[in-house]
Amino acid sequence: MNKRNGDLSIPKRNLNSLYARINRRWWNEVLPEIPVRWSTQMHAAAGKYWHSSAGWEIVLSVPYHQEFPDEIEDTLKHEMIHFALHLRGGLRRGLSHGEEFRAEAERVGASVHCKSYAGLHRPYRYEWECPNCTRRSRSRIRRIWACRPCCTEHNDGYYSPRFKLRLVRGRASAG
Repeated sequence: MNKRNGDLSIPKRNLNSLYARINRRWWNEVLPEIPVRWSTQMHAAAGKYWHSSAGWEIVLSVPYHQEFPDEIEDTLKHEMIHFALHLRGGLRRGLSHGEEFRAEAERVGASVHCKSYAGLHRPYRYEWECPNCTRRSRSRIRRIWACRPCCTEHNDGYYSPRFKLRLVRGRASAG
């Protein structure tokens, strides 16, 4: 993809008109308009419904859809289900792939999970350890992390510097 002019090497699709068509077909135009755009930076998923600095939006992955160009509509339906569930019952209900999500996915003919391919997940770069329980975890970004099980068990689920994870390795193995 040329980042400046947005040319895709996959079939060009006007995502906003596709959104409108799917909304009309499956939701009777009940879903409000929302920005839908491509991202060249998204590698860990086919798409996402999220709150950016500009507000709520749906973003589809260029790398994923270069591998699977026939999945554009399916991915957009999937993200629209998150949006619909969010509107119906709050953010938490819209984020999971639980029973309600699965029923809606079956109704509209959308996949619950995306396909896998070699470039889908970038390798983990960092490995962390809890100073309290010695649990280890990995991440792709470096930031301040805390051990959730320890915070939950010993601090009512709130962050505590006692459970701030220590960096063990700057580049953990892929997985």
